[in-house]
Amino acid sequence: MYRNFKKKHPGEVLKEKFWSIAAASTVEFYEAALEELRAYDQQAHAWVKRAAPPHHWCKAFFPLHVKSDMLVNNLSETFNSHILNARELPVIGMVEWIRQFIMERISNRVYWMRKCSGPVGPAIKALIEEREKFSRKWKPISNGKGGYQVRGPKGEQFAVYLRDRTCTCRLWQISGLPCCHAISAILKIGRNPNDYADQCYSRDLFFQIYENVLYPISGKSLWPQSDIPILDPPLACVQPGRPKKARRKGSSENRSGVHVGTNNVQKLKSM
Repeated sequence: MYRNFKKKHPGEVLKEKFWSIAAASTVEFYEAALEELRAYDQQAHAWVKRAAPPHHWCKAFFPLHVKSDMLVNNLSETFNSHILNARELPVIGMVEWIRQFIMERISNRVYWMRKCSGPVGPAIKALIEEREKFSRKWKPISNGKGGYQVRGPKGEQFAVYLRDRTCTCRLWQISGLPCCHAISAILKIGRNPNDYADQCYSRDLFFQIYENVLYPISGKSLWPQSDIPILDPPLACVQPGRPKKARRKGSSENRSGVHVGTNNVQKLKSM
């Protein structure tokens, strides 16, 4: 969506305001960020309002049962980068390559998780530790019954309820991981923030998910023969130039490598 937005409304300021709207975790924050965009550029504001329903791309409208605050499609991009070699193979060879890759990946993930200790895995632990750094700026005040009024350095204030695992910033409910406001309250009572991560991030559930593995199979020489006639592929038309393997990047993405071109101006002058 941002790529389409950037085509008509480029610039770093508009980019920052666009992502502020997308990353807003409450309806109040969403409306405030939208108003900032309207005050800066009314045409950009009108584009955002009519582009797509906010529940498709704004964190403030994400369903709470999903436990994910991901705004980008990194998962599919990562998978595509892993199967670049497989995409050159015939269909059966490609599927077999992907099957072996997934079989080995499941085995490796279970192996490394068994070497870790604690209620969550290392990736989740790192995310919580990153939020813990920001929690030092917040001051929690207890009401004596599991509720905390957490105040920030600029006067911001949120209400945290450890028993319900909620914060009025809604990041805890959206992601399933305690936000920096909640972590400040958790540390105040001497507890481990990792214990307050949602059940979907637990080691026990991880092992349940990866309990289903892919089993090894024999090679083609041992496969049963089919009586169905072999379907020949259509005649291939070789296109000029070297075939591209990598995904075509958008105008807003960084491009690696050096572009080499030729300049014929001097040559034309000499003619």
